[in-house]
Amino acid sequence: MKHTTSVRNWVRAACLMLPISLCAPAFAQSDAAEDAYWAHERSDLRADENVRFGRLENGMGFAILRNETPPGTASVRMAINVGALSETDPQQGLAHFIEHMAFNGTTNVPEGEMVHLLERYGLAFGADTNASTSETFVNYRLDMPNVDAETLDAVMFLMRETASEILMQTGAIDRERGVIMGEMRSRDTPLMQFWTEQAHFHYPGSVMAERNVIGTPETIQNVPRSEFVDYYTRYYTPERAILVVVGDVDPEDIENRIRNGFPLDIDGIDVDQVEGFSTWERTDIPTPLPSYDSDRDYSQPDFEYFHHPEALTLITVDAISEQEAAPDSRNARIQSMLRNLGSSILSRRFQVLVNSGNAPISQASVFSSEPYDAYRRGTVFAVGTPAGWRDAVGLLENEIRRAVEHGFTQAELDEQLANMRTNMREAAEEAGTRESANLSDGIWFSWLADNVFTHPSDSYALFQMLESAITVEAVEAAFREYWTSGAPLVMVGSREEIADGEDEVRRVWDAASQIAVEAPEEVETAEWAYTDFGTPGRIVAQSHDAELDVHQYTFDNGVRLNVKQTEFADNEVRVRIDFGAGNLGEQPAPASGAMAFSALSGGGLEAHTPDEITRIFAGRSVSQGGFTSNSAFAFNGATTPTDFEAQMELYAAYFTAPGWRSQGLDQFKAISGEIRRLQMAQTFGAFNTVISRMLRDGDQRFGFPTEDEVENFTVDHARAFLEPALQDGPVEVTIVGDIDPAEAVRVAARTLGALPQRRQNARIVEGADQLTFPAPTPEAEIVRFAGQEYQGMANVFWPTNDGRDTHYLRTLHLLRSILRLRATDLFREQEAATYSAAVNHSAGTTYEDYGYLWLGLDVTADQVTRMFAIADQLAADMASGNITEDELLRARTPIIEGLDEQRRDNQYWLGGLARSQRDPERMDRLRDVAGQFEAVTLDEIRALATEVFDPDAAVRYALYSQDADLDNLRSGPEDE
Repeated sequence: MKHTTSVRNWVRAACLMLPISLCAPAFAQSDAAEDAYWAHERSDLRADENVRFGRLENGMGFAILRNETPPGTASVRMAINVGALSETDPQQGLAHFIEHMAFNGTTNVPEGEMVHLLERYGLAFGADTNASTSETFVNYRLDMPNVDAETLDAVMFLMRETASEILMQTGAIDRERGVIMGEMRSRDTPLMQFWTEQAHFHYPGSVMAERNVIGTPETIQNVPRSEFVDYYTRYYTPERAILVVVGDVDPEDIENRIRNGFPLDIDGIDVDQVEGFSTWERTDIPTPLPSYDSDRDYSQPDFEYFHHPEALTLITVDAISEQEAAPDSRNARIQSMLRNLGSSILSRRFQVLVNSGNAPISQASVFSSEPYDAYRRGTVFAVGTPAGWRDAVGLLENEIRRAVEHGFTQAELDEQLANMRTNMREAAEEAGTRESANLSDGIWFSWLADNVFTHPSDSYALFQMLESAITVEAVEAAFREYWTSGAPLVMVGSREEIADGEDEVRRVWDAASQIAVEAPEEVETAEWAYTDFGTPGRIVAQSHDAELDVHQYTFDNGVRLNVKQTEFADNEVRVRIDFGAGNLGEQPAPASGAMAFSALSGGGLEAHTPDEITRIFAGRSVSQGGFTSNSAFAFNGATTPTDFEAQMELYAAYFTAPGWRSQGLDQFKAISGEIRRLQMAQTFGAFNTVISRMLRDGDQRFGFPTEDEVENFTVDHARAFLEPALQDGPVEVTIVGDIDPAEAVRVAARTLGALPQRRQNARIVEGADQLTFPAPTPEAEIVRFAGQEYQGMANVFWPTNDGRDTHYLRTLHLLRSILRLRATDLFREQEAATYSAAVNHSAGTTYEDYGYLWLGLDVTADQVTRMFAIADQLAADMASGNITEDELLRARTPIIEGLDEQRRDNQYWLGGLARSQRDPERMDRLRDVAGQFEAVTLDEIRALATEVFDPDAAVRYALYSQDADLDNLRSGPEDE
């Protein structure tokens, strides 16, 4: 069963920065014969037969797959199987730095032109969207919005340039140093410091402990060009590389391009013929892989305490042993399945404890991995509370030991086995509409991990064949093997300052280990109580929009239904149910919208607790959870045609019999302080937490709830906020995906169509649709956050109109895109002041006359004042009309090229059609969107720039650390 409750969404957002060694599969180095290049050549597993695998004489591998989802597009990837761990001490950070340099000048593409070239062909460039670097790989990725010959030529040419033609000129390197430092600054959070400390704890004396992908300030600021050339020459070699092309292409043509090259005709590029990758020469320089040995004795327990005033309360327990990963095979996969099942059962036990509302943890996840192909590792990762970390450590010790000593029950295995079976079956059923980007990533990552890239139907067939061997005893044995091969390594992160923290963690763990643990009890699964909602609704009105192929219905109880059947994704049905007034309704307490669904979804139903619901729907694609939007409440989830009826029954049950238990809200309260601390320790988090409310003149409906707001919010508040809308508020259901409209109508009629009569108009509080933009601030208003003393952020907001007029909205969107191009060139490339300039706009239809355009610059604290001055100059230049046709082309082309792909996505239509009967203009916005953007003229954009970029109307917020000395900063060189 899938979960999307508010609490889990907040926790997920708080824990996104897991180190790659925790998340990635092992990177195997095979001992097989040299002529067995691909994993499937030495495995009893069969590779996906649709993929054309090959290898050039120089050693470079390639994989090509024809795939038509989305049609007319393709994804190209080039991966190098070396990363930060192969750097020498003076080269720390170079694997990542060179990735940046690929976009800053090659033999045939001048510095700064590659990004512009991509934009002209419709490929949007982003700081994190076109390449990535880890400890063990570098990956370049380009997603083509169309596969016409000219775009394909450009993309393949740029990949060939990256392979061997990066210039890394001294001036370009020096200009990029500040960008890398900006990225380092944005990563320097207490959470990342925790993961860095953990690497030292787990692998002392190893290269893993001494290497950080981003490098060190000393190396980034001072490493000479010679070291760049040495690393690039040594490791960017064809035998370490793979090129993957997946999309609506001719594999024969792609292979010919890879092998033999192709003609090229691009304005501004002095190349007539692109060389094939076959001409990429191997190097004679020896390139030994790093040793992954560490100084730790993994047979002995050890304990670590990480203190930071703004640290999240994190507890990790690991059992690590030195052992190479087994080659990918049927046996290896069954062992992986067994381990994953054991981990899932223990994770489920932790979730039950969390759901009780009394646990000292708000989240715990269990998984196994084989990091660096040198270790075997079982991991528990938990989030606790500052005052309860000792109880949390004791709980983890007891539950891990309970699983090791007493094992699992058949009911627990049946639940997780049902989930695994369903996931694999659905993957097989949906294989025909897998997206090219996901496939290309899957292929190169399988190559890197020395795994066989199998077709989902083959994987499911293997599971079916082996399922009889998946017994409780087999799962217990696989789980125990991981958790008894190494002694526990326990690490706690907390803001509590303890002189002898490691000894305190040891004392707590040892005390817990003396407590006897009992075997788990068998729990029976209840029968689903909500199948009959009364007399099915009768359709009283219906229509069909032929242009958009959307069916719309109204039932006699007032429930509205929108249905769009698609073929975009096999076996996928997306459902959204909008009801009531959302944040336009009566607010029983501040920030009700941010917390109410924690109480609703987390409270279960009258007849079933949240845990019972999970057990009942084990192995079924049924989601629960929702959110509060500006003008409605909404349930939102994805299911399958098979489970669609069960999904609708669950949603209908929340309308008729919500449980209103406190567990879900208790979970939110337990984690909210940790979330707030995490957000306020970084610039963009502080922006979302504090400034979003300030931008609405202190309106308490916005921003993350304050400590007092969370503490004072009750289930009764949530009930008062949601219950009127649940009982008789307007309901509009939107269903998009692989489902026949007649079936959607039948199920909707017997569930939501059978509800009591609904109001047609939501209960909107008078004046709730009015927002006030704050008064202009000629001098930036200071906002403090809990980051590092040297961190800062300059934010400028220009007021705009709302987005009710579609043409105005499209014009504003293009202005935003041009501002982003300018800001990237100016603040990233020229000033080297920031890793990524943030540019966005907010102009919706709910709040009349309210909107804004935002420029945010994450910079060093001593640069904030100067950045405001440069931002004002940039705005003044655009307001004067200095916007070019080329800028409009580079802004508009990626938008239009991306529209076809967006419109072949169920989620796009779900959002676009939601509430389209309540607001019919939403349908019009979906018609000829490309034409809407094409209709915007350069003169209109210039006129809007003149209107928006009014320096006397702008609001400026400067973010500084709470430890920053503002008097000293303001008297710096930039103000002299």
